Amino acid sequence: MILTKFSNNDNLHLALEKRTIMEQKERTPLWQWFCLLVATTGRSDRAAFRVRQFFAWLFRSKKEVKPGSGAGTAGSIVALLALLLFDWNFEFVFGAAFFSFLVGIFVVTPAAHWLYSCYGRSERHDGTFTCFDYNQINWDEVHGMLIAALPSFFFLKYLGPEYHQSSMLWFDLLVAFVLFRIFDAKKPGIIKKIEKKFEDTDLGVMIDDTAAGIAAAVCSHLFIMWTASFRLWLLN
Repeated sequence: MILTKFSNNDNLHLALEKRTIMEQKERTPLWQWFCLLVATTGRSDRAAFRVRQFFAWLFRSKKEVKPGSGAGTAGSIVALLALLLFDWNFEFVFGAAFFSFLVGIFVVTPAAHWLYSCYGRSERHDGTFTCFDYNQINWDEVHGMLIAALPSFFFLKYLGPEYHQSSMLWFDLLVAFVLFRIFDAKKPGIIKKIEKKFEDTDLGVMIDDTAAGIAAAVCSHLFIMWTASFRLWLLN
């Protein structure tokens, strides 16, 4: 399946397609519901959608808030909160990042099929339409955030418990979060090429966020190295 630009003249066709899909929709098996919950990180996409609706109402915005709006940010926040609130180490975060990629490969396709049965072809944030890589799927952002956080826990391993007890780890994870969201949203250079090469496949959904996570991790690592002397001075 290939992402294709649609004109306003296709609205009627899309509406008829969606109605046909809904009429033919069969009972969703339990395993597919489970894949959907994982792929959307506990349906955090719905929570993000409601938050966006609230702010649109609060600021009297006339811009339409579509299903899946803000889901990528929600998935990244879920991963960030898990990293902040639980006692992690570098090896565990590395293992979680690897495992989350494998999980994504298995859950994205069933989740995409379920979302297709609900929405048909759906417009993405970039103005294109997709039958696979829906905005609601945010497990890839969880995976990317875990990769982006690796340098923070790498330096935790060498700077000792004082680093963990200070607010530096929190600060570094927030920096990693911001960097990952920038790379994931803007997709500069090779990240965009990777997304295009594998578009509308389960691997494609995961691998562009892997690339964005690696880019964020490299920048985060350099940032921590450049400020290492100052950090050690603060700890002493």
